[in-house]
Amino acid sequence: MDTMHMYRLLVTRYLELSQETEASPYQSQVSQDLFQDVPVREPTAQQSNDIKNILKELRLLRHEVGELKAMMKKQSAPFMMSTCSFKNTLHHFLRNLFSKTLWLNVPSEEFQSEIKRCLHRDGWDNDTGVFKTVCSFSYVKFTEFRNQLRRKLAEHKKTDPRSMLLQEFCRSIFAPFVKSGESLLSKERRQNALLIRSYLYRQKHYSADGTGISMTNFSWDQFHVYYQSHLSMPQDKWIKLEELDSKRRAKFQNASESTQAE
Repeated sequence: MDTMHMYRLLVTRYLELSQETEASPYQSQVSQDLFQDVPVREPTAQQSNDIKNILKELRLLRHEVGELKAMMKKQSAPFMMSTCSFKNTLHHFLRNLFSKTLWLNVPSEEFQSEIKRCLHRDGWDNDTGVFKTVCSFSYVKFTEFRNQLRRKLAEHKKTDPRSMLLQEFCRSIFAPFVKSGESLLSKERRQNALLIRSYLYRQKHYSADGTGISMTNFSWDQFHVYYQSHLSMPQDKWIKLEELDSKRRAKFQNASESTQAE
């Protein structure tokens, strides 16, 4: 049922109850003020309860009609992401989701549920055009987040990423994205960190002087192919990949210690 049809039904019911109340010999003033009980003569207990119930329903109807009027007025203006009430909420949701998926998956249940909640809040539940606008906004945000992650990976810090434990590496790259209360070391984030570091090793993106990661020739498109080919691996493959990551870390640490000893 659309908003206009619901509005008409409520108004019709409102008028019916108004007429019913006006016809009562015990409520002659209701037609002037539906929310004041000014009896002409003392009604019976049953009649008094009937009148109170009618007035109670009228109050509820007037409130609902007012809400529908406000909703109709809001929907008369075109939807804009810059002015919608849920922009900040959606932004934080997308940042957190990015740390788990890296690429937006519109059909996913988590994304669909959040978008439906956001659209319902502003009364745009059934507008496919608005849904597409929100999806476009989300795609843009995921691109921005990947660029932020790329810059994060390229930062030169005192601690070389190769010397970090996997959980340390995971925290260092995803901390800016994960919302408070969620684990930085969830299965999805840990696997994403493992795939990122494995790909960087494979493509030799680590700088020779051990000061960070060279991202000059890094391609998200190429990494996406690698990412998709590994994401559905069975658990034993993930275990082997993590063991390989640990061996690479140990090899790097041994080489670093030998260099320092010299």
